[in-house]
Amino acid sequence: MRSVIMAILLSWAFFLIAFCAYFCLVYAATTRRGRATEASRPPARPRAMLVPPQRGTSRSKT
Repeated sequence: MRSVIMAILLSWAFFLIAFCAYFCLVYAATTRRGRATEASRPPARPRAMLVPPQRGTSRSKT
């Protein structure tokens, strides 16, 4: 009887571990996709960084 209970507990524990691992992988993949979209956005920041020097040159010209 104990062996049956132990087998059930082990199989349930294995199922929980497998489910948690799968969930973690899916969560990591979704967060990586989100970070990738955020990484595609920052190129706007370098453009904004390049704009002030142009303003400075225009001010120096005037």
